[in-house]
Amino acid sequence: MVTKKLFRLNFWRPPTDNDLGNEMHNWAEIWKIASENYSSKLIKKPYHSEKGIEFETEHTLPKNICIVQTKYVVNGRGQLLVNYSFEAISKGLPNIPRLGISFLLPNKFKNVSWYGRG
Repeated sequence: MVTKKLFRLNFWRPPTDNDLGNEMHNWAEIWKIASENYSSKLIKKPYHSEKGIEFETEHTLPKNICIVQTKYVVNGRGQLLVNYSFEAISKGLPNIPRLGISFLLPNKFKNVSWYGRG
């Protein structure tokens, strides 16, 4: 299930043949569920700083397996800077197929640069 949130946490990727062979779709299913079902809250309202406009959110995953915090800065050059923090709470979690954020951008964005991995 793909939601139409502007920013969406992403812990899942389509399995490869090797992943199907080791049954990743079963042992890592908790991460697929977490990508689709988490709650978010604003923990620091937008404020002006020397960097630009900043705000922070916290995301709680199902069964409280981990907490993800994101800090956003929109600066005067039109850049969006994102700092992503992940902390596992539960013990014995399976490997995470992906650790990231998906962005939904309007079609009118014609000049976009990505300075991250992935």
